[in-house]
Amino acid sequence: MPTSLQREVALKLPLCSRLRNDLASRFARERDILAALEHPNIARMYDAGISAEGLPYLRWSMSPANP
Repeated sequence: MPTSLQREVALKLPLCSRLRNDLASRFARERDILAALEHPNIARMYDAGISAEGLPYLRWSMSPANP
């Protein structure tokens, strides 16, 4: 079994200079909304969680760049 997957992903991380008390709950709400969406033109949600530093993150598939 592989120990790591090789794929490009998009990450959403909070701006550390603007941390808010409700940040974790806002990211959780966004995670739930994005996870429920299923459409060919919407990036697929891969993962969401809290980093070792205590910051929330969202990770989803990369979309092709527009020219």
